[in-house]
Amino acid sequence: MQSARAILPQVNIYPSERPSRCPYCGRGILHRHGEFPKRVKDICEAEVTAIRYLCVGCVRVFTHYPQGVDRGGHSIRLRALMSLMWALGLSHRSVGCVLTALGCPASRMSGWRAVQEAGRAAARGMNKRAMSANAPVIGADETIVKVRGKAKLVGFVADANGYGARD
Repeated sequence: MQSARAILPQVNIYPSERPSRCPYCGRGILHRHGEFPKRVKDICEAEVTAIRYLCVGCVRVFTHYPQGVDRGGHSIRLRALMSLMWALGLSHRSVGCVLTALGCPASRMSGWRAVQEAGRAAARGMNKRAMSANAPVIGADETIVKVRGKAKLVGFVADANGYGARD
């Protein structure tokens, strides 16, 4: 029997490595410009440390976050968990209730935004794989779902190697 395994992203409380280049101009000479605590909603961490860097080339300051955290208020792990719970059949309101019971309050709209983000990321990944793969198709299924109020056709294709499922 095939089973699927979901691995949630890891969240670090401190950046493990220094950025190699400026995200604005691409130069590699960066000066550390301070650090600050960032509050984050997550099932395990409440606060992480973000570090600011100053680029010598363009004289702009940017923030470098630890793995699993970005500019948003929710960690990447929490957003992935929200999407997973919705994919398993919970409503957005129920996802918020479960997370509140776990001590990490989240609104139904936060869950909705996490699902939309995961859908966009999956679509980008599927487009890349579809362009590079020439596997024989043995099964396909499709359905219509609403995305931002518009009906979208969503399909799933299985190849001979059982793509999408893990042992």
